[in-house]
Amino acid sequence: RELDQLRQLLLRERVRLIVLTGAGGSGKTRLALEAARQTSASFANGACFVDLAPLRNPKLVPRAIMSALSIEQASTDALETLRAAVAHRELLVVLDNAEHLQAAAPIYTELLAQAPRLTLLVTSRVVLHLSGEHVYPVEPLAAEAARALFRERAREAEPRFQATIGDERTIEQICRRLDGLPLAIELAAAHIRTLTPTELLERLEPRLPLLAGGPRDLPARQQTLRATLAWSYDLLAEDEQRDLARLAVFAGGCSLEAAEAVCGTRLETLAALVDHNLLQHKATPDGSRYTMLETIHEYALERLEETPEANAIKRRHAEFFLRVAQTANLNPGKLAPGGQHLAIANAEQDNVRAALIWALTDGSIELAFRLAIAMDMFWTANDPREGIRWFAALLEHRGAEAVAPELRAHALRGYGSSFAISGDNDAAERLWEQSLALFEELGDEHGRAVLLHRLGDLAMWKGDLERARALVEESQAIHERND
Repeated sequence: RELDQLRQLLLRERVRLIVLTGAGGSGKTRLALEAARQTSASFANGACFVDLAPLRNPKLVPRAIMSALSIEQASTDALETLRAAVAHRELLVVLDNAEHLQAAAPIYTELLAQAPRLTLLVTSRVVLHLSGEHVYPVEPLAAEAARALFRERAREAEPRFQATIGDERTIEQICRRLDGLPLAIELAAAHIRTLTPTELLERLEPRLPLLAGGPRDLPARQQTLRATLAWSYDLLAEDEQRDLARLAVFAGGCSLEAAEAVCGTRLETLAALVDHNLLQHKATPDGSRYTMLETIHEYALERLEETPEANAIKRRHAEFFLRVAQTANLNPGKLAPGGQHLAIANAEQDNVRAALIWALTDGSIELAFRLAIAMDMFWTANDPREGIRWFAALLEHRGAEAVAPELRAHALRGYGSSFAISGDNDAAERLWEQSLALFEELGDEHGRAVLLHRLGDLAMWKGDLERARALVEESQAIHERND
């Protein structure tokens, strides 16, 4: 019924902004994806899915949509590029988990105004309060649908499971106690491999009236889900509990290598968490990737924050993604043979952002500098305004002066480059001059050569051809001496 109603709503000519609301775990994402799948053929340019959960800054929303649509940035303003790219497209865009980015709401309004054939389908725990918004509350599953979902997930966990008449009555009780929330039902059904429906209900029942330590002002259905998560967590083996909490350190998921390096987890443990429906596995061209539904991620992160190892895990996460970012070869001051690998930075940008936020909050300023420098060419290629924000936060930090001059020199160059791509040549020249002065103090010939060439380019743009030639020739002479 809900799917039919939503499909009809999506195809109405004057309905262009639909917001699916409901508690975490109520099936908003599942419903949105299926509705998009069934209606995409009705949109000339199809449909795309954008996961907003890993983002913490609303200014990154346009870039996330561009990435999902494979749109390359044509100007320094990501929103401007996106507006131009979708202006004449007939397109359905699914924006998932929008509740924590309320400040991004004007972006949606602007896109809809500029692109008359664009439709946005948003999932959020709260309404957006925008003009033209059609709110569609996602209700819990009806009794039969809830039982069907339980049986389906139970058979996935235990293919030999066949519900008896008595089991059916118990399953009905379980689903009713779980308020018909799909995620809660899936979590419970995953335990059919080791528990009968009666045993499952007996173990689940005592937990449901409790909030499992969460805030007591949450809506009743959200309390039910949290209690189910706590119950499911308690049924895990100790190493599975530990690793689920540790895996919450990742933003936007992780590779098998990252899970092993940062969390010390084993493949067997990852498989067990997938079996419990607490972790999702996806095969990609680059290998396995593991993600959590946002509701589970929030719960697991709370568990991590309660442990004495939380900060150590976050440091390991930041250090690991520093190494990943460095393999992308995007620091123009230290380019290695083999070219640049923007795809690496693109795939892990959410994890790098999380690492930067932690490093700045923790006061690990040198680590933060190294992370930002490693992402230099990613930002100039994709979103120079983001580069400006990060380098500004670093260079204006009270601990910046204590950072090694070499790191400050690289950061100033990256800061200036982001300004140059953004069109502020005066700021770029000022920052590049500061960077050049530091490289000269350090006796870093390659660093000098890079800056001299960039300042030469800038002089050419300003029409000072004599200065431009002198700077570029000096840069070339340094390269020739050192080759």
